[in-house]
Amino acid sequence: SGKSPYLMFTNRHEIRRIDLLKSEYTQVVPTLKNAVALDVDVSTNKMFWCDLYHGKIYR
Repeated sequence: SGKSPYLMFTNRHEIRRIDLLKSEYTQVVPTLKNAVALDVDVSTNKMFWCDLYHGKIYR
């Protein structure tokens, strides 16, 4: 498909992705308070995360 593999992750304050071939970071979701869980549904191309500060699950 020509796309580089990448890893999505959170550092609690934002969600980022890193290109595993180029080691380049991209900010995906900025200015979070306390995001502690992250999941990606590849079949629907949707991302979910939990922010403990707000007590919510986001999509």
